[in-house]
Amino acid sequence: LQLGNDDKNDLSNLLTSRLPTSVEDQVRQARESLQRATSDGIHRHSIRLLLPLIGATELDDWPGGARQQMVAAYPLVEGILGATSIQKVLIDESDGVVALMAQGELAKDDSCTVLLPTAETLAQQSIQTLESQVGTKRNLIVVNPQWRRRSDFGGFWRTDDIMADTAELFVPTFSLTSLVCEGELIRVLRTYPGPWRVFFREQDDWTELGKKEYAAHKPEDWQQR
Repeated sequence: LQLGNDDKNDLSNLLTSRLPTSVEDQVRQARESLQRATSDGIHRHSIRLLLPLIGATELDDWPGGARQQMVAAYPLVEGILGATSIQKVLIDESDGVVALMAQGELAKDDSCTVLLPTAETLAQQSIQTLESQVGTKRNLIVVNPQWRRRSDFGGFWRTDDIMADTAELFVPTFSLTSLVCEGELIRVLRTYPGPWRVFFREQDDWTELGKKEYAAHKPEDWQQR
């Protein structure tokens, strides 16, 4: 059985429309979201993954901190990139932040992925340096960046506005996050180019609560909001 392009797109949309419930599912959705965004001319991506726990204890999911999370993230990112070869480069020794230089089949398919970058990484201009090296036509990807709001960039010698503006260049191409709200397990999903979607767990099934369209541009009253 061979599928035509329309059939493949329909199948892809069907599989991407549901909440990923396995590592393999998450990797596939992230890879397809990345491919769609890249084909639309987007080359600055932010990807957030739910990482499989390794070496967890009853008191601490990540006793080894960020370095342990990087060990869990690497095989997932490797599957998302699908590169012919990947080279690790340490770009922030204090936090152990690593960049993955991935080589594709063609030079235009080469990319750079930064695992768990911190606000300090931006303050030290490491990502800006990588951005100039990668260029505007290749992908620069941040995976599980350690910032979520503008206040995360305060306290550095550079203004937090400059760092926040740099962080906002990265489009949330794929995002799967988890939180607990009044005892309920909640997951928030975005697969490019779709909306933000909220799910809650009901026994063994996940039910979609609602969704909100992704805003590509800030409204004028963003700061007040």
